[in-house]
Amino acid sequence: MSTRLYKAISVRGNHEIGNLNTIWAKHIVNGAKLVCEDKDEIDNFTLVELGEYDEEGNLTCKPLSDHKKKGYLLTTVEEEQLMEGETYVDFFNAKDEMVRLTRLETGVRFETSAIELNAGVKEVKQGMVAHFDTAKKKYIISNPSSAHANYAESANKFNIVSVNTDFGFAFDKQTVRLECQ
Repeated sequence: MSTRLYKAISVRGNHEIGNLNTIWAKHIVNGAKLVCEDKDEIDNFTLVELGEYDEEGNLTCKPLSDHKKKGYLLTTVEEEQLMEGETYVDFFNAKDEMVRLTRLETGVRFETSAIELNAGVKEVKQGMVAHFDTAKKKYIISNPSSAHANYAESANKFNIVSVNTDFGFAFDKQTVRLECQ
C-alpha cells in the first residue's frame, strides 16, 4: 500500500542541472516572471526569451521559441528554494514564478546536463560545438565540421570546453561545460 504523500517524498526528481561558472556574469536586474503552461516544469540552465511587462510592472519571460532569437540563461538560485531532503535534480521553475536570468555574453561559462548528441556523434569531446534546440529544450552537441542543420543560423552558439564536470558526478548526471561564443 502507498499514499500520495509517500510517493511524493520517496521519488527522486530527474530534472536537468547546471552551474554558472563565470563570476562576472551579468543578470537581468529584478529577474523576470516566467510565463508558461500550468503543467510546465522549466529546468534551470535552459534558454528563455524576454517578453513584455505584466500589469504589475514585472518583466516576463518564456521558454525560447525560435533558435534564431537571442536567449537568456535561466539561472534561478536553487539553494533558496530546496526543502530538506531535496537536491538539484528535484528543482524546476513553474508558471508565474520570479526567475533569475543571465545574459549570454561571449566568454560566459556554465555547466549543464540538458544535452543531446547530434546524429553521428558517439561521445562528447572538448572542442565540439553546441546550440540550443527549442523543441527538445536541450543543447545539441555537434562536431564543428558536421554541425547540426540549425547550428549555422542559431543565435545562441557555444563551445564545449569541458566534459563530465564534477558537478554532474555529484548528482549522477553527465554534464558539459559550455562557453558562449
